[in-house]
Formats: sequence, C-alpha cells, structure tokens
Amino acid sequence: MKKLSFVSLAILFVCGAICLPSCINGTEEPLVVGTWLIDTSRTSIAIYTTPEAPIDHPELYEKIRGVISPLRNSIKDPSKIVLATDSTFRFEHASGNITTGRYEQFGHVIAFSSYNYPDGLSGATDGSILELYVGKNEILPRLLYYMMLDPEEEEILRGIITEAQGFTTYFR
Repeated sequence: MKKLSFVSLAILFVCGAICLPSCINGTEEPLVVGTWLIDTSRTSIAIYTTPEAPIDHPELYEKIRGVISPLRNSIKDPSKIVLATDSTFRFEHASGNITTGRYEQFGHVIAFSSYNYPDGLSGATDGSILELYVGKNEILPRLLYYMMLDPEEEEILRGIITEAQGFTTYFR
C-alpha cells in the first residue's frame, strides 16, 4: 500500500510539473523568439469609407475595390520574421532585402521599431501564431500608388477613407 501511495504521489508530481506551465500560460508572456513564416492565406485588408462614398464618388469607390487584391499582396511582406533573444528582429523580404530593428514584448503584444518603419509596427501573438498589424499610415500610400490618381482625386480619396488596416499572419 505504501508503494502504491508513493508511486501515485510521484506520478501526480510529474504531471503537475508538466501541466503547471500551461495552466499559468495566460499570465506569462508567450515565447516569441525564433523564425516565423508567413501564412499568405490568412492575410487580410479592410478599407473603410464614409457612408456617402459609393453614392457621391462611385468611380473612386470602384477603383478602391479594384486594387484590393494587389494591395493585399503588397502587405504579404516580409515573408519571414526572425526574432532573437536580444530583442532584435530581422524581416526577410521576398525581394531579398532585409530590414532589421528592435522589438519589445508587452504580454501578447509586440512593438517593432526600425528606420524603415518610422511609426513602428505592432503585432500580437499567442506563441504559435504571430499577427502583424498594418495601419492606415502604411496602407494609404500603397493604395495611392496602385490607384494612380490625379491630385484632385487623391484629395477626395483622403477625405472619404476613414480607416484602413491589414493583418498578416505568421506561424512557426
């Protein structure tokens, strides 16, 4: 009987040691160090306009809709993210270019800073998936590039777009 109790306690101790980290995972920062590869199927983009835009400016509204696919493809970069233990990162772009900088982790949120991204980039992770957020300041110049508007149309476009955002998803 004593042997059975000792074995039961030993098994309970081992199970507790294995399971404890996952039980407290909600309060600890997820591990982000390592290589993250893009999941292009989970890249999304959203552009919000004023409610009147489709009625008042149907041609611009259609142009916006027409460039969503190339715009979504443009945010599918970098194709690989490498996060190091010394809080530095490396973005490896499909073109072969490399962007480096520093990152800070605040729980599940990661802030990236680099010369190439003066406003910074932010992301979120659960330790197995990393999502990079692309804001209006990054999307609007790309949108204008794809739409090739004259100055008057560009001014109208800036007035009707209320928000623009995208998410690029990476996995280990």
